[in-house]
Amino acid sequence: MELNKLKPSPSGSDTASKQQQQQALPPLKKHLACSKPILSATSNLTSFIDSVFHGLNQVVVGKRPIEYILQHYDTFQDTIPNGNWIEFGVYTGSTLRRAYAELKASKNFNGKLFGFDSFEGLPSNWRGEYQEGVFKTDYEHVRANMPAEVGLYKGWFQDTIPTYIQQHHPQQQPLAFVHHDGDLFISTTITFQLLGRLIQPGTLMCFDEIVGYPGFEKHEILALYLWMHQYHAKLCPLAFLHAYTKEAQSGEPENGGAAQNACYQVLEMD
Repeated sequence: MELNKLKPSPSGSDTASKQQQQQALPPLKKHLACSKPILSATSNLTSFIDSVFHGLNQVVVGKRPIEYILQHYDTFQDTIPNGNWIEFGVYTGSTLRRAYAELKASKNFNGKLFGFDSFEGLPSNWRGEYQEGVFKTDYEHVRANMPAEVGLYKGWFQDTIPTYIQQHHPQQQPLAFVHHDGDLFISTTITFQLLGRLIQPGTLMCFDEIVGYPGFEKHEILALYLWMHQYHAKLCPLAFLHAYTKEAQSGEPENGGAAQNACYQVLEMD
C-alpha cells in the first residue's frame, strides 16, 4: 500500500469540517492544561525520542499505563471528548474485556468500545522471533468471550477503519480513546492516517510498543512522530511503567512488554 494515498489532502471542506468540530468542543476541551513536559514534533527523530523519554520518565506510575488510565478515567471527565474507545490489535481480547468492565462502572463514559484485528497475526516481520503471522488468533473464540456490547472489526486496518467511520462517525465525532497495539510502523501509520480528525484535543492515546526494544525507533514511535508533524500536534504524557536510563532505552525491558507502553492526551492540533 502506498502511504501517500492514505494522506488526506487539504481542502475547503476539510477546513470547514475542522472548524465545525472545534466549535462543537466544550471550552475545557479547547484549553487543555499539562503540568508535565509537553511533547511536540521536533526537527529530527533523534531529538524527538529524547523528548519522549524525558517526558515519560516524569509520569512513572508503577503499573501498566492503560490500567492507570482505566483506574483514573473519571478524573479526565472534563477534558475527554464524549466518544468511543477503540483498540487496534485485539489479539486474545484481554485488554478490551478489562476496559469494558472498568468503563461500564464509570458514570462518565457514554461511548462504545470497538476492537480491530485481522486475527491473522502480524502482516509482516517485526523483530526477532516476532515474524509475519505471529499473534494469529481464532476470531470466533475471541468473539465468544467478548461482551456482546463490544464491537469487533475483523480484517486489515485499511479495510475496516473506513467502514467503522461510516457506521459510527457520520458527523466525524471525535474519539475518547485510541489504543495503538499494531506493533509495526505500517499498521500504526494506517490507523493515524485513516482516523484523521477523529483524533482531537482531549483524545487519550496509549501505545503498546512505543519504546524499549531493539529497533523501536522504526515503528510506533516513528508513526507518532510523522503524525505529529503532519498535524502540528502537541501531547501531554500521562503514564509510563518505570523510568529508563539512557543506556537501557534500546534494550529489552526487565518488566516485559508493559515497560514498552505509554499513554498521552492530545493537547493541540492544527
